[in-house]
Amino acid sequence: IQLKDSLGGMTSLQKIPSLRMDDDGVVIRELGKLKQLRGLSITNFKGHHGSTLSSSINEMKLLEKLHIDTIDNNEVIDLHFMSSRSALRKLCLNGNLNRLPDWIPRLQHLVKLSLLCSYLTTDPLDSLKDMPSLLFLSISHRAYEGKILHFQDGGFIKLKELELKYLYKLNSVVIDR
Repeated sequence: IQLKDSLGGMTSLQKIPSLRMDDDGVVIRELGKLKQLRGLSITNFKGHHGSTLSSSINEMKLLEKLHIDTIDNNEVIDLHFMSSRSALRKLCLNGNLNRLPDWIPRLQHLVKLSLLCSYLTTDPLDSLKDMPSLLFLSISHRAYEGKILHFQDGGFIKLKELELKYLYKLNSVVIDR
């Protein structure tokens, strides 16, 4: 289906289960007009559309679920969200991050976080440990390229499920009392 510049006219739309990224970025700009959107999944994301996508997502005050999948591992997901992203409950980032974005730990209502193919070299747990609502954390498929993951004392107070898999360079997991 060709939507391109007509997508923004669907102002009552609440969910887009799979939206393939277009090369020219028209669809991403149109997304910002969808103020009622609660669920969004983007595939074939290309890093040079990061600021446009960030602007569009920042307009979606009701967004609860966001999934972003890069076109390949060379593309970097570099998004910038305002602190008002409080409605976001589920976040999945499948692609290179270079570093853990500083806006993720500020998501007060985030219940589920999945990181895949992020190639992080710094332990992300120190940044994530104080998230008040986090129940499920998945770090998999080379999301972390370090040797040690350290769960510090007093962190992850609500965490119910932890998934660590396909972290080929990981040698040990340290869990404080």
